[in-house]
Parts: sequence; C-alpha cells; structure tokens
Amino acid sequence: KIAFSGYRNGFFRSIYVMNANGTNTVRLTNEAGNDEEPSFGPNGKIVFSSTRDPNAEIYIMNDDGTGQTRLTNNISSDTGPSISPDGSKIAFTTSRNYPGGTTFQGICVMNVNGTNETCLDNGTVDFSPSYGPNGKIAFVSLALTVVAGSRSGSGANHASAKRNIATARFKADSPKIRA
Repeated sequence: KIAFSGYRNGFFRSIYVMNANGTNTVRLTNEAGNDEEPSFGPNGKIVFSSTRDPNAEIYIMNDDGTGQTRLTNNISSDTGPSISPDGSKIAFTTSRNYPGGTTFQGICVMNVNGTNETCLDNGTVDFSPSYGPNGKIAFVSLALTVVAGSRSGSGANHASAKRNIATARFKADSPKIRA
C-alpha cells in the first residue's frame, strides 16, 4: 500500500491509501485542516501531521482511517513524523518557542502513544527525520548535512552534501542513507 496526501475531494489536503499499482484509492481523513506527511509504521499504523487544531500537530491512526488520535498538543508546529521499525517511537520536526525568547527547531522523539517526548539538540536547525531499518534516525541539518544517529541522538554520523537537501531517507533494506 501507498499512503499520500492530496486535494482530491475538497479544499483541505486529506490522507489517502491505494494499492501499489494505483488501484483502490481510499480517503482516510476528512477534516477542516490539512492532513499531510503520512508515514506507515508496523502493525497497521499511520502517523501524519495535521493543521486541524489549527497549528500542525502529530496524529496516529489505523491504516483504515479509524482511531485518529492527536499525539502532540502545543502552540508550536510539529511536522514530518516517522515511526521506528519496532513501532515504539515516533520522530518528528518541531519548532518551539520557550520563555525568555529561546527558540528550538529540531527533532523530537516520543513514544508511539505521545508520552515521554525528548528533543535532540545538535545546536543547529534539524528537520525531516526518517527511521531506518536499523532503528537509527536520518535527518537533515541546516549545515547541509545528512545525519544518522541512534534513537537518543547519540552516535551521530554526518555526511556532508554539496547541494541543498530537503529530505533524507534510508533505503528500505539497508542502513545506508539516500538523500
């Protein structure tokens, strides 16, 4: 199956699934807000971001559209979720404003039920996390670097790039990064 977001039936983007050959397209969400960036996880779950609240938050649902549950709840923008291979964690991009004018834009990781959120601060702007099959997270750093590290952010390996990178994903059957 393929999950995607689009404007097929209205003003707001919705989440759809279809067979890999393009048949049997089914709309899973239909809310007043943009539902975007779906990512399949194990055990029939899909995580996605939505502006239905109205700022972007992270949601999870079953792959048939049932059980839509909001996982983050704050005034910041939470986007680009990715579920770990074992289905226990979700990595996502956030932009947080803290008292005193401090701003954090980077990667956070939480349990699949929305608890135990931890932000991984590399001292730069990081975004577009993607879990690889080995449980490491690939993400893009403002320094135009693709990074692969452990779930806790430790053991990061940087791969410099000479072009603008928007996303980084692991190849499905390999721990190597495709940028």
